[in-house]
Amino acid sequence: NERNPQLRDWITNLDFVNNVIYHWAYSDWGYGCRIRNEPGENHVDANIVNNYFYTPGGRRSNALIYGRDPGRDSYDNGPMSPLPQGTVYTESDMGELWVSGNVLPPENQDQYSTISAPLPVPAWAQVPTSDATELYQFLPQVGMQYKDTRELGVIDRVIAAIGPPVYGRHVFYNNSAFDGNDLPANAADDAAIATDKQALLPGQTATFANYTSYSRGINGIMIDLPDLGGTPTAADFVFKVGNDNDPPSWAAAPAPTSVTVRAGAGVAGSDRVTIIWADGATTNEWLQVTVKANASTGLPTADVFHFGNAAGETGNSASDAAVTPTDQIAVRNSPHTLGVNPAAVDNAYDFNRDKKVGPTDAVICRNNGTSSATALQLISAP
Repeated sequence: NERNPQLRDWITNLDFVNNVIYHWAYSDWGYGCRIRNEPGENHVDANIVNNYFYTPGGRRSNALIYGRDPGRDSYDNGPMSPLPQGTVYTESDMGELWVSGNVLPPENQDQYSTISAPLPVPAWAQVPTSDATELYQFLPQVGMQYKDTRELGVIDRVIAAIGPPVYGRHVFYNNSAFDGNDLPANAADDAAIATDKQALLPGQTATFANYTSYSRGINGIMIDLPDLGGTPTAADFVFKVGNDNDPPSWAAAPAPTSVTVRAGAGVAGSDRVTIIWADGATTNEWLQVTVKANASTGLPTADVFHFGNAAGETGNSASDAAVTPTDQIAVRNSPHTLGVNPAAVDNAYDFNRDKKVGPTDAVICRNNGTSSATALQLISAP
């Protein structure tokens, strides 16, 4: 309830990284982490990096405390007003602190650094780290291998509190060699996820990471939802297609052929919703997906994202998505065969996703040639 944890005196050199500090004030007292700095004791030197501090109750200002209480006090002699994380303040009485990348409540007052670079960590003590916003994905694997119902319930509550409303948005190559050339939605589709692609979200400008070059267009997406209240159908989504910076004016997309749910198959045990379209239904344009906020999806607010398609495009230009003879040359210079060096799912030149790069891909490129005017536009999503 109170020390979760408290650092003082004997903790003189600490790398506190990638922890989830949750619900420290369930009896209206306590703190997430306090660096005590008692007069006459050794100073604590620490890296406090990429941790997620969250409490559903009160005392949100107690997430990270220097000295005795939040804000300036006689134990820390900090700044008169709170400074944002990332600020280096050298006038306090605290030890060497590097504080970076933490998710903290807006009410938190102590988050400045006292040094301008992280404390060095010996090679034997270095561990892989993740962004604090990604930590929810690892919670099902932490702790003992076998957990009882109460322990699983705690993990579920924490994931629900710190995880995003949507755990994953994926585009995949349905009916390709990577899913066994299988049309229906099933677990085999996971191997066909375009691992190098990510959804274009509101406020972002499109890059090659947001559109595929698949010759069958966009024929499959997956959405990982953690809190389904029912079985989603096509009526729980809105699909639009277009190729300009005015998505509200885009036309309705072709109706999907199926909407399927695989319970627990998504990120961090979420439910994976797979939506499939006919081959070629959406090519050389953008698909906008809106997941409605309702009891079925479990979302408190609608979620909007986009994936694009430019068949035959190799991503050779950061300024446009035009398919030109330059793309054909790149294909000819990058051969792959099944027997020797099959193309991976993220290969930029395997347009029909048959794990080969050869004449067929060059033909796809030639048949889908575009100019700057007719190419997929690198839109800015509203």
